[in-house]
Amino acid sequence: MKHAVGALATILTLSSTAAFANAAAGDACSMKLTGDSFLIYAASMAGKPTKGNWQSIVEAQTKSLVSANRIAAGSARESEIAAGSCVKAAVE
Repeated sequence: MKHAVGALATILTLSSTAAFANAAAGDACSMKLTGDSFLIYAASMAGKPTKGNWQSIVEAQTKSLVSANRIAAGSARESEIAAGSCVKAAVE
């Protein structure tokens, strides 16, 4: 039983690492983001993006933050593009 739990923990660790294949690149990129862009990045990364769904996650988080009046609607698209480039860097 101990070995099964240990093996499962190892598999889960490896799978979460694979989800963010280049988390260091995403984090380095995010340090250059400002206000609204950083909020979008943080919310998107919390959604556990993958290579296949990162764009839809960034878009959904941007819309959610605008709806909640947490980011400015007028600059949301520009902020979304900046945040998206960092999320993309983290998952590729």
